[in-house]
Amino acid sequence: MGWSQLVHWEGATSVLSGISQSGIATYAVVVVGHHTLSQIYGLWCNKSLWDSLIKSSTPVCRGILWGMSATSDSMLAMWVVVGTSLVVKLSGIL
Repeated sequence: MGWSQLVHWEGATSVLSGISQSGIATYAVVVVGHHTLSQIYGLWCNKSLWDSLIKSSTPVCRGILWGMSATSDSMLAMWVVVGTSLVVKLSGIL
Protein backbone atom coordinates (compact mmCIF):
# COMPACT_ATOMS: atom_id res chain seq x y z
CA MET A 1 0.00 0.00 0.00
CA GLY A 2 1.51 3.29 -1.09
CA TRP A 3 1.57 6.53 0.85
CA SER A 4 -1.28 8.10 -1.14
CA GLN A 5 -3.45 5.04 -0.54
CA LEU A 6 -2.67 5.11 3.18
CA VAL A 7 -3.46 8.82 3.47
CA HIS A 8 -6.79 8.41 1.68
CA TRP A 9 -7.63 5.06 3.25
CA GLU A 10 -11.36 4.62 3.81
CA GLY A 11 -10.94 2.16 6.67
CA ALA A 12 -9.84 4.76 9.22
CA THR A 13 -13.27 4.68 10.79
CA SER A 14 -12.98 0.92 11.27
CA VAL A 15 -9.76 1.38 13.24
CA LEU A 16 -11.40 3.90 15.55
CA SER A 17 -14.73 2.08 15.78
CA GLY A 18 -13.39 -0.24 18.49
CA ILE A 19 -13.19 2.67 20.92
CA SER A 20 -16.55 2.81 22.60
CA GLN A 21 -18.31 5.68 24.30
CA SER A 22 -18.33 3.79 27.58
CA GLY A 23 -14.58 3.23 27.36
CA ILE A 24 -13.97 6.94 26.92
CA ALA A 25 -16.33 7.75 29.78
CA THR A 26 -14.61 5.20 32.02
CA TYR A 27 -11.20 6.67 31.24
CA ALA A 28 -12.49 10.19 31.95
CA VAL A 29 -13.93 9.09 35.31
CA VAL A 30 -10.63 7.45 36.27
CA VAL A 31 -8.63 10.54 35.32
CA VAL A 32 -10.98 12.86 37.22
CA GLY A 33 -10.89 10.50 40.21
CA HIS A 34 -7.09 10.45 40.19
CA HIS A 35 -6.92 14.23 39.98
CA THR A 36 -9.47 14.65 42.76
CA LEU A 37 -7.65 12.23 45.05
CA SER A 38 -4.36 14.03 44.47
CA GLN A 39 -5.96 17.34 45.39
CA ILE A 40 -7.55 15.85 48.51
CA TYR A 41 -4.20 14.37 49.54
CA GLY A 42 -2.53 17.77 49.17
CA LEU A 43 -5.22 19.53 51.18
CA TRP A 44 -5.75 16.92 53.88
CA CYS A 45 -2.46 15.11 54.37
CA ASN A 46 0.23 17.43 53.13
CA LYS A 47 -0.52 21.05 54.07
CA SER A 48 2.82 21.53 55.79
CA LEU A 49 5.86 19.56 56.85
CA TRP A 50 4.31 18.87 60.26
CA ASP A 51 1.05 17.67 58.73
CA SER A 52 3.03 15.40 56.47
CA LEU A 53 4.96 13.91 59.40
CA ILE A 54 1.87 13.30 61.49
CA LYS A 55 -0.92 12.55 59.02
CA SER A 56 0.92 10.61 56.29
CA SER A 57 0.62 7.32 58.15
CA THR A 58 -3.06 7.67 59.07
CA PRO A 59 -5.54 5.25 57.48
CA VAL A 60 -7.27 8.06 55.60
CA CYS A 61 -4.08 9.27 53.95
CA ARG A 62 -2.95 5.72 53.20
CA GLY A 63 -6.34 5.07 51.59
CA ILE A 64 -6.03 8.19 49.46
CA LEU A 65 -2.56 7.08 48.35
CA TRP A 66 -3.93 3.63 47.50
CA GLY A 67 -6.68 5.26 45.43
CA MET A 68 -4.16 7.38 43.54
CA SER A 69 -2.02 4.32 42.87
CA ALA A 70 -4.98 2.22 41.74
CA THR A 71 -6.28 4.90 39.35
CA SER A 72 -2.77 5.43 37.98
CA ASP A 73 -2.45 1.70 37.32
CA SER A 74 -5.87 1.71 35.65
CA MET A 75 -4.86 4.55 33.33
CA LEU A 76 -1.70 2.68 32.38
CA ALA A 77 -3.65 -0.51 31.69
CA MET A 78 -6.15 1.40 29.54
CA TRP A 79 -3.35 2.87 27.42
CA VAL A 80 -1.81 -0.58 26.98
CA VAL A 81 -5.16 -1.97 25.79
CA VAL A 82 -5.77 0.95 23.41
CA GLY A 83 -2.23 0.81 22.03
CA THR A 84 -2.32 -2.93 21.55
CA SER A 85 -5.67 -2.85 19.79
CA LEU A 86 -4.52 -0.06 17.46
CA VAL A 87 -1.32 -1.96 16.60
CA VAL A 88 -3.32 -5.11 15.88
CA LYS A 89 -5.73 -3.24 13.63
CA LEU A 90 -2.99 -1.29 11.86
CA SER A 91 -0.87 -4.40 11.30
CA GLY A 92 -3.64 -5.78 9.12
CA ILE A 93 -3.50 -2.86 6.70
CA LEU A 94 0.25 -2.24 6.46
